[in-house]
Amino acid sequence: MACVVVNHLQQSDTPAAEKLQKYLVQLSGRKMKYGVEYTGPALLAGYFVLLAMTQFLEQNEISIKKIKELADQSFQAAFV
Repeated sequence: MACVVVNHLQQSDTPAAEKLQKYLVQLSGRKMKYGVEYTGPALLAGYFVLLAMTQFLEQNEISIKKIKELADQSFQAAFV
């Protein structure tokens, strides 16, 4: 199903689709070649991150502030 969603997203040229494409590439952590806005694999990787992040936030009812605190704590623990 994720492949179908990404395929439709690739074919869409609406402003909302273009914005989502940029977000998904950022979430994927992939770097695009100069002049390439996105690739199918990058969109798919970002989509999986988005789904996992959404599920995590819904299940744990955790705020962004708490997530930042946890990240800060993990960085501090790594360098102590």
